[in-house]
Amino acid sequence: MKRGHNLFSNLFLAPAFIIYTVFIITAVILTFFYSTTEWNGVGAKVFNWFANYKELVSDKDYWTVTKNTGILVLLALIIQNALALLLAYLVSKVTRGYKFFRSVYFLPVVVTTAATAVMFTVMYNENGPLNVFLDFFHLGALKSNWLSDSKLVLFSVALPQLWQFMGIQFIIMLTGIQSIPEEIIESAHIDGATDFRTLIRIIIPMMSEVIQICIIFTVTNALKSFNYAWIMTYGGPGLSSSYISVFMFQKIFMQFDFGYGSAIAISLLFYSLVFTVIFKGYFSKKDALAEEKMDCRINERGVLDCKEKMPDFI
Repeated sequence: MKRGHNLFSNLFLAPAFIIYTVFIITAVILTFFYSTTEWNGVGAKVFNWFANYKELVSDKDYWTVTKNTGILVLLALIIQNALALLLAYLVSKVTRGYKFFRSVYFLPVVVTTAATAVMFTVMYNENGPLNVFLDFFHLGALKSNWLSDSKLVLFSVALPQLWQFMGIQFIIMLTGIQSIPEEIIESAHIDGATDFRTLIRIIIPMMSEVIQICIIFTVTNALKSFNYAWIMTYGGPGLSSSYISVFMFQKIFMQFDFGYGSAIAISLLFYSLVFTVIFKGYFSKKDALAEEKMDCRINERGVLDCKEKMPDFI
């Protein structure tokens, strides 16, 4: 009976496993294979083993786009998650207009990336709304060519992406806040805790797993970022707004260097794996330490009751 149950379960898992294997695992293996060759995508492949990776290490352009990608990841981690948490907390306290605010903050997510990129491109225009706004408030000294200034373009291109995808973190965190029992928050207020202290000392610690999910979404979105940089500036001027994915696209589909482009793709996979290992290791250790501080027992009602252990005094 158990064997038949396992077979029945495996039949449901098989389609997902097959699709994952064909489109993910096979693609990774082929990409690594191509990265060890010199190939223009049409002619014969010439094995050069790890020559592409040696070139990658010494390529200044590659490290420029890697730095740009790292800056985007940091901006996304700090700005997206902090604002999403703050907005989620404020909206959770709203009694009238809750659905309206929830929809407004999530609305940018459902707008196509191309439409958002074009909208911000128009806004950044020399005679666009942003510079007109600065002129109106007598802040003309702050006007700039937002998409042609090499010092500003990276942040100008990052802004619409941060704005659009913040709604994902907002919805996830709003759900996490609403899952916290109201009795806990009310008890904190009765004891004199301010809203800010409640957020820092109660809500954030109880949303640890939710915040982890948001961080994963943030980093993966930032690492694979392509659309905004390509639509708004084609990665320019120079490589000022190029990310790793843009650089990879240029090498493969514009310069037809499939071997070197595949090596860039593998390096992006490597960064993702390094982040995953460090991230999971840190939070696993943190959760283990938290469990050591908790004393969990089954109470008289048969419910698992956990309390923080009292420190030992000598």
